[in-house]
Amino acid sequence: MEIFFKSIFLQFNQEEEELMLLSRFAGETELKDWCKCGNCSLDYVVKSDECWCCFEVDRCVSKMEDAGMDDLCITEHRGFENVCLDEWVLDTAAVGLKTRKKKSYSANRGEATDFEYFRAIAYRQFVRFVWEYVGANKRLPLCLF
Repeated sequence: MEIFFKSIFLQFNQEEEELMLLSRFAGETELKDWCKCGNCSLDYVVKSDECWCCFEVDRCVSKMEDAGMDDLCITEHRGFENVCLDEWVLDTAAVGLKTRKKKSYSANRGEATDFEYFRAIAYRQFVRFVWEYVGANKRLPLCLF
């Protein structure tokens, strides 16, 4: 019986979370009411599940606390620019990263524009920067987009 109630509780929380994200995505909830870092923007969002502020992502908060930068956006972390935005670092990281189809990013470089290539690698680098490994279901905060 206890498992049943936990399942109902989790389902309720997921539905509540989904409604919250849809409201943010549709602009029904003002950005200033949920973005605490000040760097979120809905300009490049394509899905409702991307509407998270870095202050709502536990691993981002932990990363900032560890750096003694508690009240700042994750994009202001001392290592963010070097690890996630430096073209040479991204190009080097591409060698060890694989696409979902298990192809090397560096081998696929000519199949996309430089912008698309570096953006895809930067997202994966950010996941490695914060979570230390690449895997599914890692929330990317909106300030990255």
